[in-house]
Amino acid sequence: MAKGFGGFGIEIEGMGELIKAMELFPEKLYKRSFKRALKFAITPVTKAAKRKAPKKSGRLKKALTYKVRAGKAGNVPYGSAAVGAVNKDDMSGRHAHLLELGFNHKSGKRVSAQPFLRPAIDEKGEEAINRLNDKMAEILHKEANSLGWL
Repeated sequence: MAKGFGGFGIEIEGMGELIKAMELFPEKLYKRSFKRALKFAITPVTKAAKRKAPKKSGRLKKALTYKVRAGKAGNVPYGSAAVGAVNKDDMSGRHAHLLELGFNHKSGKRVSAQPFLRPAIDEKGEEAINRLNDKMAEILHKEANSLGWL
């Protein structure tokens, strides 16, 4: 069971026509569709983070995952996707932020950063945005057809 989640994400604003189209969908349909698209989009970033994670024990790599949220605030759709480490019962992800950003050890020695999340986003962020746009367009077209709107 997850005890906590910490990570970095990509925020996309103004997807224009897709947002306007999503506003027409019932909230339940929108949430299901957008979550599916977000999961599809964030997968390359998650894989890149796992590939780039420091490999001392392998526990951090196993703790890396993604989290997606979607919904509507009033009639305005929103969604988010983040990649980060989940603190499981074995606390395997509790040190992710320390490795990503570096820290001062209690002995006074500075432990250098070993970034893996930010480089993963830098490497795969554009691909994630493109995948999100493509998947949402595909889903919206499919759902609009099933509702008889096209």
